[in-house]
Amino acid sequence: MQQIPRSGVTTYKIDLAAFDYPLPETAIARFPLKQRDASKLLVADPNSQQIIHDRFRYIDRYIPAGALLVRNVSRVIPARLFFHKPTGGKVEIFCLEPLSTSSIDPSVALSTVRRSRWRCLVRGKHIVAGSVLRMDDPVAVEARVLERSGREATVEFQWEAPLKFGEILQRAGHMPIPPYLRREDQPLDRQRYQTVYATAAGSVAAPTAGLHFTRRVLQRLQQKGVAIADVVLHVGAGTFLPIRSERVTEHQMHREQGAISIQTLEQLRQALRSHRPIIAVGTTTLRLLESLYWIGTLLFDDSLTTESLMVPQQLPYDVPSTVDPQEALAAIVAYLQNRNQTTLHFQTQLFVLPGYRFRFVQGLVTNFHQPRSTLLLLVAAFVGPFWRTIYQEALQRQYRFLSYGDSSLLWRLQESGVERTRGQEKLW
Repeated sequence: MQQIPRSGVTTYKIDLAAFDYPLPETAIARFPLKQRDASKLLVADPNSQQIIHDRFRYIDRYIPAGALLVRNVSRVIPARLFFHKPTGGKVEIFCLEPLSTSSIDPSVALSTVRRSRWRCLVRGKHIVAGSVLRMDDPVAVEARVLERSGREATVEFQWEAPLKFGEILQRAGHMPIPPYLRREDQPLDRQRYQTVYATAAGSVAAPTAGLHFTRRVLQRLQQKGVAIADVVLHVGAGTFLPIRSERVTEHQMHREQGAISIQTLEQLRQALRSHRPIIAVGTTTLRLLESLYWIGTLLFDDSLTTESLMVPQQLPYDVPSTVDPQEALAAIVAYLQNRNQTTLHFQTQLFVLPGYRFRFVQGLVTNFHQPRSTLLLLVAAFVGPFWRTIYQEALQRQYRFLSYGDSSLLWRLQESGVERTRGQEKLW
């Protein structure tokens, strides 16, 4: 095994104001279109400065045969529960992350009976450690607040009914639609704030780039010869958190749980070997794929710690790795095979900033994101300064923005936008 050269912590200066733009309220899509694939599609290549406009149902026109399309099959859980205090006051508890099991796989926590412990957001007055809340309809559940810090709390749920916690959420929970929609969830959100291929329950926000896909669109892509691979990244509520830090690099990225099968790892290795483009459906998929490179780097280098398979947000900027992407994937496959495991489970806080060097992804299917957000910074890292032209044109042509909005297919800016100094990545 080789050792990777270290650089120490490097601080990058990014002017957040440079990633601002005027987003009118009228441009925010409050509800989905009647047909998923009827949304507009903007196809942009920052290398040729070309922009094409079409409908999403024809996205197969722009994805070449032989490409590998990778999608996030995480399923949104109805994570918002409403309880009442002994005095009768209403309290909302938003389940963020399970704490009652040593496994990071949310499916384990959703299968528990009688008792389940979660990290939650709590909205209600005078809720402190020791507060006991109740819900009696449609099922009797007690929620005991064990710890409280700001809006976050550790909550233990208890119930007597012979139900799994996931079943309680399905009966009593509300869909966690984004706060910028400025409305309560409705029955249609149970179906439409969910991709048609979602299978692995655990997200508390939808991987919205996938909301446009229909069975018809997927069939057309496969008929063209586009391969489809599935991964899981359970999206956290932190995806909506604005950047409030004066320095962008001081923003605390949320931690998310990822999973990928050894079969999909092999698909990625084959795509790299044959130089076929890898296209990520959504920023969540892109972050998962790029996180694999850093997981593989940690496993490839004996001198780095592998106590937990976790990608800290600054890792790509602290350890400018020269490990080949295929070698990184091979290290993960070997890690799984040595443990007789077929699926890699890990966590990531990867923060993709302008100047980041992408190892796997050449194309990105994504919606249009909020100003001054981590998601917009990721898009800017992917397409370079051309992001502003893309967003200006989308606004001029009355595209619908954010979670229920229209879509884009973006091709990656070639690496001329990334300077190299002593093997380090510098932000332009």
